[in-house]
Amino acid sequence: MTREVENSGVDLIWMERQLKRSLNIEASSFCLRTYQAA
Repeated sequence: MTREVENSGVDLIWMERQLKRSLNIEASSFCLRTYQAA
């Protein structure tokens, strides 16, 4: 029980990290496109 909770907590942190990373990549590529268009 405790171990499962710990694992899910780690998974949530990892998922959040992955999400932020992909969002950062999307945002930077969008900025690049906008910059090139201007």
